[in-house]
Amino acid sequence: MNETRPASARLPSLSGLGFVAICMVLVSHVGISLVLRVDPTAQTLWSYDYKLGVMGFTFFFVLTGFALTWVHEADVDARRFLRRRFARVFPAHLITITAALLLAVGAGVALSVWRTVPTLLLVQNWIPDQEVVLTGNPNGPTWALSCALLFYAMFPWTNRLVRRIRPERLWMPALASVVLLITVPLLATLLPAEPLLVNTPDSWLQTWFVGYLPVTRMLEFLLGVFVARMVATRRWHGPGVIVSVLLSVAGLVASASMHGESSGFAVTAVPLALLIAAVARRESAGRRTFFGSRPMTVLGQISFCAYLVHWVVISYGPIHTADPANWTRPLSLGGALGKSALTIVAVLLLGWLLSVLVERPALRLLGGRRKAEPLAEPVVVPLGDPRPGAGAP
Repeated sequence: MNETRPASARLPSLSGLGFVAICMVLVSHVGISLVLRVDPTAQTLWSYDYKLGVMGFTFFFVLTGFALTWVHEADVDARRFLRRRFARVFPAHLITITAALLLAVGAGVALSVWRTVPTLLLVQNWIPDQEVVLTGNPNGPTWALSCALLFYAMFPWTNRLVRRIRPERLWMPALASVVLLITVPLLATLLPAEPLLVNTPDSWLQTWFVGYLPVTRMLEFLLGVFVARMVATRRWHGPGVIVSVLLSVAGLVASASMHGESSGFAVTAVPLALLIAAVARRESAGRRTFFGSRPMTVLGQISFCAYLVHWVVISYGPIHTADPANWTRPLSLGGALGKSALTIVAVLLLGWLLSVLVERPALRLLGGRRKAEPLAEPVVVPLGDPRPGAGAP
């Protein structure tokens, strides 16, 4: 197996990195809900804010692949692994989606069985209908979990196959995953240009193929898997933390300059993989990191639940985007900052409550006993236009 790290080596920084990713998503979603209300001409700021969230999405997909590979040994019991994934995801998801449906009914939002049931079952991404994936989704960001179910289903076997690759050759499948990330948007152009993604000039089917189809989203996850094995077998020779952070910022700038809802995944996935590897290598060598500090790891433990509730809070809380008028109603800078602060506090508080009252008890009850592992569930921002009519947060 050519394993060189101690089998018990744990990386608390993975949880801290998870919290950074949810902050990127949360700040992005709050920002895109308010920026144009303060200044309707701030399109550039809106674009950067939006792509920050898309980058947070990629961050969590790569991080999830890395974390699962680092934590689990070669022989993963598939049934036990999938039971724990179910226990971690579905109870909290069902509580959140129930709350979202009740709030939607109370607000007079039109609901549809066809558009709701796939979301309840987390299979919506396999249906190339934007009303199912986006516009009629009662809690839009849950489409990420639809992708995650494929990752989880494949991981026990993927993990075994990847560990058969000789350490000195791991760079080849890692590079191949990056090349495929670049190639997928080109393949998507073979799909019909119509219908259009709501409120955009982009093809919905092309966007779905690149940004929502679980098979194509798995490329970021696999990149994280390969990088984790390279770090674990001491075959990683990437840059340090500071350089990786700077490259990630450059990736965000490059992504924001690219047209299209599904553009820029590769230019952000690569530097984020470098960052995760740099942090992991530093911590596995016994050196402390900010991401592994106690406050960051505690916050990281609630990041998945905070993600689940965040759009519900944005929709029906202080910002109240469930009312279409609140996307364009003028707002002062002070008012926007106040609504932002209240929303973020509410998201973290409700995320903590959901984690303590639902996620952790469900994991103890349904998941079976296992040594502690970092929480690195995937978090995603939808790629569709989040303004009224798009239906995607």
